[in-house]
Amino acid sequence: MTKIDIFSGFLGAGKTTLIKKLIAEAYSGEKLVLIENEFGEINIDGGFLKESGIEISEMSAGCICCSLVGDFNKALKEVVAQFHPDRILIEPSGVGKLSDVIVAVERTVDECLGELKLNSYVTVADASKVKVYMKNFGEFYNNQVESAHTIVLSRTQNMKQDKLEACVAMIREHNKDAAVITTPWDEIKGEQILKVIEGQDTMEAELLAEAHHREEEEHEHHHDHEHHHEHEYAEEHVYTHEEMHIHSHDEGHTHDHDHAHSHAHGHHSHTSVAAILEQISKLDMSDAVKRDAEGIYRNIAAAESKVHQTDMEQIHFHEVGSVDALIDVVGSCLALELLGVDEVQASPVCVGNGTVRCAHGILPVPAPATAEIIKGMPVYCSSFDGELLTPTGAAILKYFVKTYTKEMHMEIEEIGYGFGTKDFAQLSCVRAFLGYQK
Repeated sequence: MTKIDIFSGFLGAGKTTLIKKLIAEAYSGEKLVLIENEFGEINIDGGFLKESGIEISEMSAGCICCSLVGDFNKALKEVVAQFHPDRILIEPSGVGKLSDVIVAVERTVDECLGELKLNSYVTVADASKVKVYMKNFGEFYNNQVESAHTIVLSRTQNMKQDKLEACVAMIREHNKDAAVITTPWDEIKGEQILKVIEGQDTMEAELLAEAHHREEEEHEHHHDHEHHHEHEYAEEHVYTHEEMHIHSHDEGHTHDHDHAHSHAHGHHSHTSVAAILEQISKLDMSDAVKRDAEGIYRNIAAAESKVHQTDMEQIHFHEVGSVDALIDVVGSCLALELLGVDEVQASPVCVGNGTVRCAHGILPVPAPATAEIIKGMPVYCSSFDGELLTPTGAAILKYFVKTYTKEMHMEIEEIGYGFGTKDFAQLSCVRAFLGYQK
């Protein structure tokens, strides 16, 4: 019988690192198959997989949650028939709903008549981000916590004990029964983690006690400030234009943001316009940020409604309804507010070339919704294949940029660069200039 283990985790929590640790320290001698979401958070290094003797199968059509009846069910059966593995590791998209993945696996298990067993479903959570994620992303984040049989906390090594206990308490409000592992990963073996995951060892109290003991012994080494770890956002697709010019007349302060994100073709959450706007309205941000974010999404909805020939109220977002797309939109609005920007200009926008895979299949670049949004914008195609402008990126540009020009009439104060993880035939990046009008 083949065991199936699901490893979920929200946007850079560290689930790939955990999988690597378990492969190296706990799964010795087992024949493994890893099923990744094609638009997953971080692809596991091919060399590591080869050395570990692991077969990898990427989903052929988007995320697992959107393939509950179709490709996922078929892919899972094909993996079993072809490889006959001892264990299948499933790594869904970082913003996928764990409950949906569990249902999909259970359906396949029932159809395979004793060949498969849903062995475990784990959520990896960045302990330093639990509070803010629960507050800002609601059900998108909480579903992974609520649905997990085991919750493995990452980045606990620099947390004070009271902060760690508060984190566990918040988790317990959403999941009273899950085992919660709090010990730093370099202080615990993969085989110990596996025992907890598989229910062979109820280590939670012991691990919490260990963490508390460590805190008491090392208390003098803690500083008075908290240590925060940045997100490890994956960028499968990057909305790109050669230059972006930002003009400001506020001499007060500036914040240099050296990266940009776009995940427009990540998780397909099938979210309605009303649901997105409600989510934005609940954010703990200024009215101006929320107004701008709502305006961007209304532009996307208008384009989608035209493409689908239906009313805006009937539109259900796929890629642009994902949490990471929402982060891109709201984050862009917040960044411009923090920077005190008065005017945004941009160079002509490169849309890319070739095709892109999305919820509706393989489509030409620019995708239909993107094509609608960029009407009136100066754009051009690249000489190499790939999507460089997503609907999310196009909508952000459409909302903020009033002038497109190749010339910069400004004194440059700061420069920011954003690189994605997708490899193209030539360098692709977002470059932003912050300065003051001459």
